[in-house]
Amino acid sequence: MRFLTLNKSSVSDGMCSQLMRRLRIWGYCLLHKEAFTYVHSQITKVAHGVSADKVETFFNLGYNEISIENCKSEDLEYRSGRYGDNVECSRYFKLNPEKYNLVRDELIAKMSITDKPKLEFDSKKNKIAVHIRRGDICNNDELFSKKACSDEYYIKAIENVLQRETKKESEIYIFSENVYNNNALKGIDIFKKIKNTKKFKSKIFIDTCPFHSLWHMINSDYLVTSHGAYSEFASILCRGKVLVPDKSVNSQYNRSLYNSEYIKVVDDVSLDGLNYFYEES
Repeated sequence: MRFLTLNKSSVSDGMCSQLMRRLRIWGYCLLHKEAFTYVHSQITKVAHGVSADKVETFFNLGYNEISIENCKSEDLEYRSGRYGDNVECSRYFKLNPEKYNLVRDELIAKMSITDKPKLEFDSKKNKIAVHIRRGDICNNDELFSKKACSDEYYIKAIENVLQRETKKESEIYIFSENVYNNNALKGIDIFKKIKNTKKFKSKIFIDTCPFHSLWHMINSDYLVTSHGAYSEFASILCRGKVLVPDKSVNSQYNRSLYNSEYIKVVDDVSLDGLNYFYEES
């Protein structure tokens, strides 16, 4: 038996980036349990001010798992869990993203043991959750141009869902973060186009609890995603239909490998850094 765990170099970035790395190792061991055992490495630090202890509790990390403290160092094999690594667990899910479906139910069952936010969805309506990534990527032009999706993409994706669901009323929940202390965007409402669209009505949640947002995304009938680990993690756990951006311009995500079941929505708007918001103001 081989024991796999997360290496020490992957311990201080965003919540879902760290969760995805653990998921790739944990999921690989679960699907190859005859040869591999997952060893849990506790989260100690998370970017953006999220409590590491609360992350461990919310996702029930380490439940029924061996702890790294209870293993001999010579028995452990360390992995980063990054997609770019040419090792078994990372390469496995990169080449076979549909394999995440095989570990989804067990992951949700483990998570569901601990307390979760009350869902605000109307059970009689079609539930659409949308994650608009803003916040951290609004700090500079290069980051925004590479990692953001346009408002036009999100509006187009929501319209895509509404055209599919004509027999049942839908409700739209949008989750995002505002600008982080960027004077360049002071006084500009970066959500203006979304708020002012006449194509649909939505409930917008800005800077709310990340656990509240993520739990609604996971439990939606349709999930409209952005680029990044927060949306990626929710899309893997969501049992509904997932819409993903097919970014054709100015993006590092052109080569992204999505689950073949996902619905691709083209985002062909060229983002000239933060000037995008000035053009819309």
